[in-house]
Amino acid sequence: MHDTYPAPPPNVATTILNRRANVRYAVDLEALSRPLESSNVISWGSTVVDISQKGVGLILCYPFKLGTFLGLDLETPQGVRTYLVSVARVADRFDGTWLVGCEFTRPLSDDDLKVLV
Repeated sequence: MHDTYPAPPPNVATTILNRRANVRYAVDLEALSRPLESSNVISWGSTVVDISQKGVGLILCYPFKLGTFLGLDLETPQGVRTYLVSVARVADRFDGTWLVGCEFTRPLSDDDLKVLV
């Protein structure tokens, strides 16, 4: 007798496939990041390692808490632009730094993304 399993709920496969619906681009950009909720206005040097329309991966020496809003200053041909991001993931790296995954509060336009990639 063969075991039968119930069919997965509708759209489960689609949801899994669409988790990373936006293409991520590997980059190596220097940036400054600063928490917006702090009365202490310290900017942290960071390296942007990947970027998409909805998010950005940063290497930092400080593990910001999930949900922290950061101002992220990036150099563009038009000058420094500040983007508002929210910390979504934090992972300890082997070298004592942290990989901090952030979501843009407003997705980047195609033109904004092209400038940064």
